[in-house]
Amino acid sequence: MNAESIVKANCISCHGDTLDGRGAANKNLQKVGAKLSKDQIANQINNGGNGMPGFKGKLKPEEVTAVADWLAAKK
Repeated sequence: MNAESIVKANCISCHGDTLDGRGAANKNLQKVGAKLSKDQIANQINNGGNGMPGFKGKLKPEEVTAVADWLAAKK
């Protein structure tokens, strides 16, 4: 499962193709792993919050896990 392709298909419209948040600090994911754990990231992806829609039901659980692993490594 390729996390980057999942991100490109589902996340860059808000988070930007370089994950810079398109200038919005709260959407910047470039070092999100330094702030949130893998479980916190997966929870955010699934349930949304703080302006982000939830993707539970839109992404398969294994896709959420792959993206959370990938983002958690960004520190």
